[in-house]
This record gives sequence, structure tokens and C-alpha cells, in this order.
Amino acid sequence: MIRHTDQKILPYSQKQLYELVADIECYPEFLPWCKKSVIQQKQGDKLFAELTIGYKFFQESYLSEVILTPPTKISVQYAKGPLKHLKNQWTFKSLTEKSCQVNFELEFELQSFFLQKMTEGLFTTIMHQMLNAFEVRAKQLYS
Repeated sequence: MIRHTDQKILPYSQKQLYELVADIECYPEFLPWCKKSVIQQKQGDKLFAELTIGYKFFQESYLSEVILTPPTKISVQYAKGPLKHLKNQWTFKSLTEKSCQVNFELEFELQSFFLQKMTEGLFTTIMHQMLNAFEVRAKQLYS
């Protein structure tokens, strides 16, 4: 299983960063590996989102259950698709009116041993690209 944690202090409000991450349907606009994102069902602060991800020759869709806890946390659990396991969590801690500490935790495992091993080699690069894409998007929207 692959695990990753990251923490960053960004010059945006807790509310701004929470809303950016919670806007799942906009992911294809700024995440380079996200090809499609559809909210299939929403019940209050719980929703089911289907994401299609692609990187080089790999492309798959999966369904996740997302629990929104505005404006402090977003929790994601794997629901259906080609993965064996997926769990990630974003937490947003307000430091000042215009700064926020963002904590990101991810763990996942693919069904395919071959793809899992390939992903492990690219994982650090993919994570940096993904987290950087969120930061660039925040700058575009809020600066």
C-alpha cells in the first residue's frame, strides 16, 4: 500500500481552500491527470463522485464516497472501481484571516500488482504535480 502525507501553509483563507478542494467537478480544469469528474449522488454533506484518471497509458474510473465537513475537513473513501483501497483526507486549519495550514493524507492500493509497482515509481512526482496544481488553482482564483 502506498501512503503519503503532506502539510503546507498557504496564503489563502480556510474557507477558500476548503471550497477549492470541495469543488470536485472542476478538477478536470486544473488537475493534469483528472480527465473527468462527475457527482453521481449528493445527500447533504455526503456525496459520491466518479473520477476518471489518466497518466500516460493508464486510464481508469473509480467511485468515491466523499464526506464534507465545512470548512475544516474533506474525507474520501473508495467505493467502487479498479482500486483495492483508497482513503484520503484534507484538513484545513485557519491560522489567520488570510492563511491556512493544509494537511493532506493519502493511502491507496491498486488491484493490479504490475500497475501498483509502476505507480510506486512515479508516485512522488504525481503527488507533487497534484498538490502543486491545487496551489496554482488557488492563486488563479484568489490572488
